[in-house]
Order: sequence, then structure tokens, then C-alpha cells
Amino acid sequence: MMRIACALVTFNRVELLKGALAAALGQSRAPDRVFVINNASTDGTRAYLDGLEDPKVTAIHTGTNLGGAGGFRMAIDLAAANGFDAVWLFDDDGMPDAGALEVLEAALDRSGLALANSLVVSQTDPAQLAFGLIKETPGYQGPSIFTVADAEAAAIDGLLLDMANPFNGTLVRCAAANAIGPMRNEMFLWGDEVEFMRRFIRRGLRVATVAAARHRHPQPKTTTVQTRFGPTRVPSKGREVYFYRNRTFNLCRHLGVKYAAKDMIKTALRNMARGAIAEGFMTIVWGLDGMFDLYVMRPSRGTLHAAWQAEFQSALIHCKTSVEC
Repeated sequence: MMRIACALVTFNRVELLKGALAAALGQSRAPDRVFVINNASTDGTRAYLDGLEDPKVTAIHTGTNLGGAGGFRMAIDLAAANGFDAVWLFDDDGMPDAGALEVLEAALDRSGLALANSLVVSQTDPAQLAFGLIKETPGYQGPSIFTVADAEAAAIDGLLLDMANPFNGTLVRCAAANAIGPMRNEMFLWGDEVEFMRRFIRRGLRVATVAAARHRHPQPKTTTVQTRFGPTRVPSKGREVYFYRNRTFNLCRHLGVKYAAKDMIKTALRNMARGAIAEGFMTIVWGLDGMFDLYVMRPSRGTLHAAWQAEFQSALIHCKTSVEC
């Protein structure tokens, strides 16, 4: 049996964290360790975690919000540094079914997968997927899957190969994660998980969603707005830089510079058409920052990397001096 660590990343959602942590600890195949990466929360998360008496739970409190990307990178690297074979990843607003980890571990063993993902279903309508699934083979632009029934029908031997919504009930072999290189923590959030998964596929490592493993999750935190130039996805306020910069970076690496440039310009025009003139202009600026892999705009790569390195060294020291690790 593999040694499996669970890693939960949280930021200012202590009530959601309580449910997610209970679901992790209540698995039919319990994880051997649960790392909770508390991304500088200010809502009582630290007090809640420090009050826990479960010896399986190790809380890592950062002084800086590292974003989802930095938090999951820390979790993966901590799991590898502490000798775990695999790490099971999700954030505080996800809820795995009680048998999810057992099913994922069996699929990892049976099918030689490097990354096994749960089927991510909507919390409000479990017949629907929370996120569409599409084959992530480079250049593929075929149809997406949006329902549980369609996912089950498309699965071969229970697997949807080259399809996943990572960091939503995702079991990753630590050796495979080390082989493809660290997560890009400068991406902070939105798109970091897609970039990470696509590196597995480009390296010829097997990635799949396991149809029998279920992970409940809210609907995406973007809205779709209709404009005279077509529909466009709009991120929440304050997160635009991550959305547009990372989107263009990923499109450029996956479908090419020409495709990414066209998408960037169309998105900018659609933003302007909905009356967001400044955001439309900045869509180009943020997009170019991602397209050329510069990441010099705030928050810059240098700033985020420096923060991550400092926090990770602190976390390593905590694990070395703590009996829980």
C-alpha cells in the first residue's frame, strides 16, 4: 500500500475548511497524513487548526497568501520531502465522497496512472459536472463533457484519459510530480492546475479522471456576459490579472502564439463592448505579460517566488521539528 498524504489549501473559509477536512479524515481509505496549507487566513482558520488534536493533521500557517498555485506546490513538495508516495490535493470548497481516495488509489495501481482525478460534480446538481471536461491532448479542440452520464459513457475501463480538472480530488504520484518539475507558483490562481496537468501529458505520463470517484464542488467563480462580439467569461474583481495573464500563457503553450493572440484580442474587444474599457485595454497588457512568459506585472514572478521560498523553508523547518511530521 502506498503512503498517501492529503493536502488541503485554504484561505479565509474556515467553515468550508471544517467540512472538507472532515471528509478527508472520514475516508474509507484514510490518508496517512493531512497537510493543511493555511494561506495567511485572517478569519479564525489558524485558531481552529491549532485547536485540533488529531495527530494526523499538520497545519502549515504561511505569513503570505501564496495563492492556490503556491499552496499546492508547497503541499506537493512537503509530501515528497517527507517520503510520501502520492499526494491527494483539493481546496477548502471541495467535498470528496467517502470512498473517493480508495477508488483513486486502486486506479493508480491498476492503470499505471501518474495523476488520477475524481469526477468533479456540481454541489447543487450532482447529475452535472462542476467544470467541463475536455481531452487535453495538444491541439485537440473537440467537444467537452458536461454531464455525469456523458462522462460515464465516454469512460474506457472507468477512465477518461487525458481529461481532468486538477486540484479537485487529485491523486498525484510524488515521483511523477518531481519528474515534470515544480508548479509555476507565479501563476497564483486560475490556470495553474491546467498548466501542471498538461506537462504530465507532454511528458507521456498517464493522466485520467476516474469516473467512479466523486468530488463535489461549487460552480466556477466566473460569469459569462453576452456582447455584440460574442460571449466572454468575466473574472471576479481583483483577480483579473491572474485570469487573463494565465489564460494567454496557457493558450500560447497549448495551441500556439497565433491562436493565443487572436483570443486575447477578441477577449479585449468583448470586454470593451460590455463597457469595461480599462479592463479591455489591460486584457492586452496582462495577456502579453503571459504570452511572453514575462510575469513582470504586479504581482511579479520575482515577488511571488521570493515569498514562496521563504514560506517553504519555514514549513520544512516546522515539519522537521514537529513530531506530527
